[in-house]
Amino acid sequence: MNDRLTFLPVSIEHTSLCARLESLCFDAEVFDENMIHSLLSTPFVFGSLALLNDGPIGYALCSKGGDEGDLLTIAVLPETRGKGYGEALLKDLIKKAKIQNIQNLFLEVRPSNESAIKLYKKYGATQVGVRKNYYSVAGSNLKEDALVMEIKF
Repeated sequence: MNDRLTFLPVSIEHTSLCARLESLCFDAEVFDENMIHSLLSTPFVFGSLALLNDGPIGYALCSKGGDEGDLLTIAVLPETRGKGYGEALLKDLIKKAKIQNIQNLFLEVRPSNESAIKLYKKYGATQVGVRKNYYSVAGSNLKEDALVMEIKF
């Protein structure tokens, strides 16, 4: 069987689904259902829901302010990683960002997330800053910095 990857625009009706995906994809810094509902209730947040053979495997959210955007989250189920689905999700979100006339997309990423950094760099991201002690480390009191990156269109 050939796998079929499709994308839907994320809407407020997807709040619970996105919260479930978020909790399955991350063990720290998880957006809960209330946060996702709040984000999707504004006209400034848009995103993509990734479906593999009609089953949800990931999603991404972006906020818009003027001609700038912030990649708020990109989540792909662990069992589907390494197959190009995260890249396809990022490409779909970038396409939506361009339609929204976004010219600069900012994001934060853990320095330990080498695969995400490599993916973002493939799409032209450059590091523009560091946020010290930004992320919690699951199961500890430790913090991890965030690299601030920018993709210009």
